[in-house]
Amino acid sequence: MIKKLITTTAFFFACALCVFGESDTETARETGWEQLNDSIVAIQCTAGNIFFYGTGAIIQKDGLIITSTSVIPPGAVNIRVRLNDRRDFTAKAVMINEEKEFSVIDIDAEKLPALPLGDSDKIKTGESAYTYGNVLGSISADDRPVLSAGIISGMYSLSKENAYHLEQLTGKYKSAVIETTAAVNGGIDGGPLISQDGRIAGIVILSYSKTRRLGIAVPINIIKPLLKDLLTEEPPAAPKIPAPISFSHINDKFKDAIVSIKITYEEKPAQAAPPTLNKDDDGKPFSRESIAERAEYSVMPDALRTGVVIDPANNYILTSYKNIAGKIKDIKITFQTDKSKTEYAAKTIGWYQDLDLALLKAEAPAKDNIPNLSYKEASDVGQWAIIISVNPDPEALEPVMTSGIVSALNRLQNRKTFQLDADINYNNFGAPVFDIDGKFIGLAANFTHPLEWGLNSGIGLAVESPEILMLLADLKAGKKIEKIPVPFLGVQMARGAMDIKGVRVDTVISASAADTAGIKSGDIIIQFKSTPVTEWHDLANTIRDSKVGETVTFKVLRGDATIELKAVLGQR
Repeated sequence: MIKKLITTTAFFFACALCVFGESDTETARETGWEQLNDSIVAIQCTAGNIFFYGTGAIIQKDGLIITSTSVIPPGAVNIRVRLNDRRDFTAKAVMINEEKEFSVIDIDAEKLPALPLGDSDKIKTGESAYTYGNVLGSISADDRPVLSAGIISGMYSLSKENAYHLEQLTGKYKSAVIETTAAVNGGIDGGPLISQDGRIAGIVILSYSKTRRLGIAVPINIIKPLLKDLLTEEPPAAPKIPAPISFSHINDKFKDAIVSIKITYEEKPAQAAPPTLNKDDDGKPFSRESIAERAEYSVMPDALRTGVVIDPANNYILTSYKNIAGKIKDIKITFQTDKSKTEYAAKTIGWYQDLDLALLKAEAPAKDNIPNLSYKEASDVGQWAIIISVNPDPEALEPVMTSGIVSALNRLQNRKTFQLDADINYNNFGAPVFDIDGKFIGLAANFTHPLEWGLNSGIGLAVESPEILMLLADLKAGKKIEKIPVPFLGVQMARGAMDIKGVRVDTVISASAADTAGIKSGDIIIQFKSTPVTEWHDLANTIRDSKVGETVTFKVLRGDATIELKAVLGQR
């Protein structure tokens, strides 16, 4: 039902929390997850001979349950509810509101665990958030809801005038939404979006933005006024969930540096077609609908692009080269937090196409509220990586955010990049990546094909900030470079040579720097410049950090002898 919705990396738990004896039930619920677990229900019904299923949340101990109209639509009959203790109930609909896309049903029960309604006006971008529900029928099949952890990634309005490439699988809701990086998959619609204080911040619906492709929820404060006649009990206590991780301080500090970029083209750049894949993983041909969906996902929507101010005094803005590629007629930028939403003309100063970097200069007055960036290398796999980007709603004053970890270093040989599993989408390449301390560690880049963004497997890439810092002078000087000169030695490593310390040379490329220097097949490179070489990556990284035309000294083992050689590095 929501198979098209592709979500970010999130932490899934097949909630194995129901391990407490009856005497421990209250103690378990005080820990939070048990109360949350038992408050989530599976719902199914039929309407017009169509079967509907999804999630609901108990909001009153006497059996009042809130869900979405994608689960309980108008005309719903045969409404059934299953609790996590395997009890099944027949339910009746007491409210169905298509405009706000929520429904309320009631079952004949008492003393049920319930969740309190929160205050969605008080949540902040970057705070922890959770989705919890009947994912792919997990409650119906296994008596277990599925939990996913993420953050509040943004808030914006889906107005009728500007739907921001809204994809609506059901419903007609066009108003304020909360976006989250917590996973939203089939069957979780109608479930609660839980804020970091353990309260319901919103109800998950099936719409999403094509530029973001993240889950969204109707804010609970839009729904609460309509429930006042139904809520007859004191609100339940909020579950005590573990201390959350929050990145809201990163948003607060750097949101003024985020700009939206609007491009008017004379001629749009051609977009790469999706990879040719005729069959799925089971060897079955893709359906026509699946092929169309893949093609649609591969085409970048006309939307605002993200940039970050890297020199506030001179209004220099860094972004992705692909954001400004093509024959451009006009570039306008807007500062994300500018209440007046004034558009300023901007021009392209320089670019490094191979690194997906471009530098713009805005014709705008200097602003004293824009912070300077502090550059730092992403040095550890597993460290936090937080991306702040322009809000898809052009009227919004707050940016949006995705988060994850650095999942690999030194990706894409000869391009200084790192890999991260924070969601990369059409909205945020060209956006800054920060660590947990607010250090600028890179720029989200568009190196991978859009279809790969849906794999949810940590394949986003960012250009390292030290590399950006090194190239800034060239960019400001107006250099426009397609390919960066890459130093080249000219050797190939012997396969299977893992039992030695060093790099055993298999092939020396004719007329290369290595050939001129006198390297022979079978030599073992043990030192390059002043760096000891114990494996291929030591050699590759040292060559990468050198310059074309540089004279380098290195040592090789040839038989029992250690030989020192010199080479002038060529260009790949």
